[in-house]
Formats: sequence, structure tokens, C-alpha cells
Amino acid sequence: MSLAKLTLRPPPNIDFVQGYPGIPPGGADRPQAAVKGAIEVRVGGQGVKAKWVRIELKKVEVLPGGNTFYDYVGQSPINVWQASEEYGTLHTQDFPFYIRIPESIPPSIALEKGAGIRYELIAAVCLKGKRGLLRRDKPTITTASSTIIIDKHELHSTWPIYQQPETRNHTQGDVTLIVERTRTCFGPGDRVTVSATVKADNMYKDTLRGFEFTLRETTVFRGGPQSTGKKGAPVIKVVHIAEQRVPLNAALFGGMQHKADLFVTIPTQHTSTTLNTARHIDITYHLVVKALMATTSHVSLDLPIVVSNWPKPVSIEAMRRIGLAPNVSSPHGNPSSVPSTTSSSSSPPLIGQPIMKNQGRPSTAQSANSQVDVVIGRPSVGQYNTAPAERSNGTAGAGKPESLVSKPKR
Repeated sequence: MSLAKLTLRPPPNIDFVQGYPGIPPGGADRPQAAVKGAIEVRVGGQGVKAKWVRIELKKVEVLPGGNTFYDYVGQSPINVWQASEEYGTLHTQDFPFYIRIPESIPPSIALEKGAGIRYELIAAVCLKGKRGLLRRDKPTITTASSTIIIDKHELHSTWPIYQQPETRNHTQGDVTLIVERTRTCFGPGDRVTVSATVKADNMYKDTLRGFEFTLRETTVFRGGPQSTGKKGAPVIKVVHIAEQRVPLNAALFGGMQHKADLFVTIPTQHTSTTLNTARHIDITYHLVVKALMATTSHVSLDLPIVVSNWPKPVSIEAMRRIGLAPNVSSPHGNPSSVPSTTSSSSSPPLIGQPIMKNQGRPSTAQSANSQVDVVIGRPSVGQYNTAPAERSNGTAGAGKPESLVSKPKR
């Protein structure tokens, strides 16, 4: 009897991840997002004595300092082969697998100091061990693993659900700050704009020095429930992504108001995204609008926004392919009305081709089998993908993938 060699293989010419993670299925053109492929088992001509062959998909959250937390995705582990008795003879063959991707799963993301979220696809076979004179036949586990990238398609900033006008206000004493905006989601290179108005009531008298407009990123790292004391406290990091100051030095009396259009630009190299469905890592973004007064207290207003890691041209093309989706499209939304990034004479890319740049946690139970053959790809790994840059098929006996590759946020 010989040992078994395992290899993980994606479907021909495409990646393991198929469909549109984050978008619910919608007919034959948009089946359930899933991880699909096959486990290649290669053994000698006589076969090997084995108990099972299984596949599992793990979410790996890594905190700064190296603390690592694992969660299964779907009904993992899934046995693709099982001996009828305690051990059976396993011969050379391929075992296809299918793992449903929950819509609420967080995206792959690499943060600084090795922190981030990655996904590991692991195949394993349990082989009967050799019996010795003074030892039992302890089973041997042989594994193969591959790091896969999961991007989330509900984060496209061009979805109609993010294009809803909104007005918010905050009153402090006799001064009211009113902020108006038309969008709530932005991607790398996007210009974030709001309209700010300051009104004074009664016998108020002061000078409006100007406005301050800031895009703030807050990242929270939380340890597990077993973490106690100071080391177990959440680590909070606050960074200003972009800011603007607009000087006015205008007199403000009761009944008067001053208005200004404010804007900041998200850097094109920004790679983080809004993250609120992971267990141990949260990333949130807020717009902070502040009216700076000369003698009285400043008046400020925070507006939550969604920041995407998809550039706008890629999002437009992805929307065209995905079509109407109930969780991100308005009731009367029509994706066909989204302007194209290419001229009318140029033909759209074929399904399955990469999109080029110029163009609460529900149950993770496995769904019924479906054929998912449509893939949205990124132009190149590392260009604006927040996941690790290296991916390879697993080989027998391979250990766990290395830590996430850190990328500077700016």
C-alpha cells in the first residue's frame, strides 16, 4: 500500500470562487455564489486503506501581533468519500466539491502588520496507520491547502441603493448645522461631496470661521472571549483618510445662514473597505462636518458612509453583468441604464473574462447543488485587490498558507 497524494484543482480556466459573493441568486444567469473544484487523489495501483476524504473552507482572521481565529464556512468539513466500514480501499480518482458562500461573509482583506482576513480551502484524507510491535495503528492525516480570494459584490458604489439623497441636521444652542448629500458609498479615486449650511436663530451673534470636512476610518480589533484584562481589550485605530478646510470668516447673526460645498477625494491607492460582518475585525467610515465658530462652541455632525475597494469603472461593468439584485437595487432600478465605460462600437468582454480597469451572520448551511459558471475577476492580483498576492493549488502535505501580505493603506 502506498501513501496518497492530494491536489486541489479549480474548474478549467477559472478560479475556485464562482458567481457573485454578496449578491443573492437570480435565475440561470446568476446562480448561488460558491466555491467549486475537485480533489485529485492519486495512490498506487493497489490503493490505500482510508477512512474518509473531506473538504473544508475556513475563514481566518488575523489580528496585529499574530492572534489567529478560525471559523468554518458552510457545512464544513464535508466528506466527499467515506469508507463503508472503519477503513476501506481508496483508489485514484477525482472528487468534485461544492461549498456555498453565504451572502454576509466578509471579504478577503490584507491590513498592515500581517492582520486581515483570508480564506483557506483544505482537502484532507485519513489513512490507516502502520501497526507496530508496541504501538497502535494511529491514523495518518494528509492534507492539501490553497488560499482563495473572496470579493464582495454588494460593495459596488454604483448600486442604486447607495444613490439616495439624504439631509441631516444638528442643533447646538442657537446654531443649526444642516448637511445634504446624494450618495452614501464611494470607492478609490471617488470625490466625496456634501453641502453644509449653518443657520443662526434668535439674537445670536458670532463669526463663522469656516468649515472642516474629514473622512475618518476607524478599525477595531477584538480578541476572543477567552481574552481578559488589558491584553483582551479591543484595539482601536483611527485614521483620517482625507480632509478639507474652507475658511470663511463671515459674520453670523440671528436669522442669517451660510452655505458651502465641501469635498474630499479618496486616494486611488486606498485598499481597505467597510467591514462589519467579521467576528474580530471591524472597519467603519464616517464623514465629519464641523462648523468652526469664533467664540462659541463648534458644531459638528457625523455621517456614516460605505467605502468600497472597487474602482468605479469596474463597478459599472460588474453591475451590467449582475443585473437587478434585490438587496442593492432600488425598486425601480434598471442596470441597463448605467452608462458604459466603453464606446457603443466596442464589444463587451466575454463572460468569465476579467473585468479590465478601463472598463448579523445568517446560516452558512450548504445549499442545493447548482452550476455556477460566471466569474467576475479583477485585472490583476495586487493592483487594487486587498487579498494576499500569492495563490497556488495545494499539494500533498502542504502546511497552512503564510500570513497575509501587508499592504500600506496609503
